[in-house]
Order: sequence, then C-alpha cells, then structure tokens
Amino acid sequence: MSNKYNILLIALICFLLGIFLSSSIYLIAGTINSKDRNMTKAIKLSKEAAGFQSKKQYTKAIELYKKSVNLYPELVSNHYALGYLFVKIGKYEKAIEEYNTALVISPTYSDAIYGLAKVYYDNGLYDRAIQEYKKVVELSPLNSGAYNNLGLAYFKLNNLEESVKNYEQAIKIDNKNEKAYNNLGMVYYKMGLFDEALYHYKKALDILPAFAEAHTNMGIVKFQMGMFREALEDFDTAISSNKKYPEPHKYIAQIYLLLGNLDNSLKHYNLYIKKSPDALDKADILNQINNITNKINQINVAQETKTILDVEEETNKTFQD
Repeated sequence: MSNKYNILLIALICFLLGIFLSSSIYLIAGTINSKDRNMTKAIKLSKEAAGFQSKKQYTKAIELYKKSVNLYPELVSNHYALGYLFVKIGKYEKAIEEYNTALVISPTYSDAIYGLAKVYYDNGLYDRAIQEYKKVVELSPLNSGAYNNLGLAYFKLNNLEESVKNYEQAIKIDNKNEKAYNNLGMVYYKMGLFDEALYHYKKALDILPAFAEAHTNMGIVKFQMGMFREALEDFDTAISSNKKYPEPHKYIAQIYLLLGNLDNSLKHYNLYIKKSPDALDKADILNQINNITNKINQINVAQETKTILDVEEETNKTFQD
C-alpha cells in the first residue's frame, strides 16, 4: 500500500512539475515573442523618424524616436539620434542625457561619445570636451577628425603646445585634412609666427582651393603685415569661394577705413552685419557703422558748404566785373 501511495505521489508531483515547466516555457516564449514584436515596431518607428529627420522636421522625428524608445529602450541608435536632434533644436541638456543613456547601454559607442564631446565644446565646456575626445581617440586611434577637435579645445584653453601636438597628429594620420592645416596656421598666427601661419594656410588651400576660411586667415596675416593689396585679394577670393561667409567683409572694411575710403568701408561693414546678424561683435560693428556714417555726412555737408561758397564767390566776381 505504501509503495502504491509513493508511486501515485511521485506521479502527481511529476504531473504538476510538467504543468509548471510548460507554463514557464510558454510565459518565457511569450515574453520573448512580445519583446521581438516590440523591437520590430521600434525599428519601424525609427525608420519613419529618420525620414522626418532627413526633411529637417525635427519635432516630428523626436516624437517618433521617443515612441520607439518606449517600445524598446535598449535600441542604442535611438538615443544617439535623439541626442543629435536635441542639439539641432538647442536643447543641450536633453542631448547630454540621451548621449549618456546611449553610453550606459553601449559604453564604447563612439558616435555618442563624439556627440557628447561636441555638445560640451559648443557650450564652452572645453575641459569636458577634451575628456570625451580623448575617449574617442582611445577607441579609434586613427580618427584624424577627433585629434583635430582636441586641438581646437586646447586652443580655446590657450594651451597652444597641446593644440599643436594634436593638429600635427591629425595631419600625420590624414595628410589631406585641410581643417587641421588651417587650424595649425591659426596657432602659429597667435604665436606671432606669421611665415609658419602662411605656410600652413597654403597647405590647406592646396588641398581645398575653395576653402573660404583659409583664404580669410591668409588675408588677416597679410593685413597685419601691412600688405593691404594682397590681403584684399585673399578676402575677395574668400568671398568668391563662399558668398555667405561674413568674416572677409569685416577685414575689407577695416582696410578701406585705414585707406580713407569711407564709402567702401561702410559697404562692407553693412555686408558683414547682413550676413552675420547674430555676430558677437555686432554692437561694436554697428557703432563703427554709425561713426563712419557721421563722418561721411560731415564731409558731404562740408563739400556742399564749399560748393555754395564757391558759387557765391563766382557770383560776386561777376557783379564786380
């Protein structure tokens, strides 16, 4: 009797265990299937978001990426995309949050590190930008652009030695990196080494002849050296290379002002403001425009007065005769 009872008990236990295992397997399979379905839906939403992003409809793209994240939070590319889009609309804190979320999911996701570094740089947090760019070059030692950006951050901190070192490393990796040559020229210009600066600007222009910034930088050096005619040629070439680029106009205006050509000086200051309405030096330029306008008006009044006096003098002579 006892053996029969034991056999029945074992059978019951096995039966119940079978039910439990089959239920667990069913639940696990259901969970996996649900997760797979969510991932599929999330990917579909991400593709739709990318379409709106390409059309620069950033608000709609953000909305769809967020829906995708809610369905499948582990999709790291969504967090990177949201970070990128928040930068585009000027929401930098949210961008940092999304980039950091991407890095929690995938600590070596270099695009997110790069994006984070750029946000820090653009907001003047150069020390933090340097930390992130260093992580990029650790992951990608042949990333010429990251070394160039490290050079920029060090330049902003006035650490010229480290700036030169990183620009040179960028060029060593990619000797066609025209930005690194141009930026290296800017360091040498700041050091007062004008010949070295011109050499590196020329190297940049050998790679990219229509590089408006390099033409402008060459013009600035020649302007400082008193080579006004050559500087004007460089500035004119910069404008021809990029008609929307404002900087050359400011320096052309300064040269014409020194040469006493007030009309052309005023013309180029106005063009600078037109092309760069949010310029940091806008107040100074507007003040200069006002001063030049007043001088021109004073000269015109003086000329008109002289003309009137000359006419009166001629009239008096006629009556005297």
